[in-house]
Amino acid sequence: VNAQDGIYTDQKVDLGLSVCWAGWNVGASSPEEYGDYYAWGETTTKSDYSESSYQYHNGSYVNIGSNICGTQYDVARAQWGGSWRMPTMAECQELKDRCTWTWTTYNNVNGWKVTGPNGNSIFVPAAGHRDGTELYGRGSSGYYWSGSLNGSGHSGAYHLYFLSGDRYVGYGYCREYGYTVRPVCDK
Repeated sequence: VNAQDGIYTDQKVDLGLSVCWAGWNVGASSPEEYGDYYAWGETTTKSDYSESSYQYHNGSYVNIGSNICGTQYDVARAQWGGSWRMPTMAECQELKDRCTWTWTTYNNVNGWKVTGPNGNSIFVPAAGHRDGTELYGRGSSGYYWSGSLNGSGHSGAYHLYFLSGDRYVGYGYCREYGYTVRPVCDK
């Protein structure tokens, strides 16, 4: 097992939850790297994360499914292949509720050390988010997409959101924002 400061540096980490979580974000190669930012359902990066540049918006949001985990719209599956996919809302909730979260600085990057019921830990960097051409909140906040929508095709997409003091699973109606993605896979 590869670990530094108790944080696993393997790509696949078993935290003792229903799925294994990735050790780093899509577009990264180590736990502390922010990786890339994606709009919900898009599998490529871009410079402008706005409604006009969002692939699945033409006056209103296009319905690409209420659960895109493991589909062609899933950036984790598109980029990493295998059984990797975006987490569901329930899996984000499980990570939030069943793990011990410790705000820390790892290799000079702010974020959360997330320790599972079995004692294994991953690091989730505060990568901020992209809105339009701007990057907001890097070092102090994080937004991680799930593959789940809240309800029908016109509703908000769930994400794991955190600051240094708190974290929660919520949903936002701005699917065009650029958020980071932390994949999961079956055990």
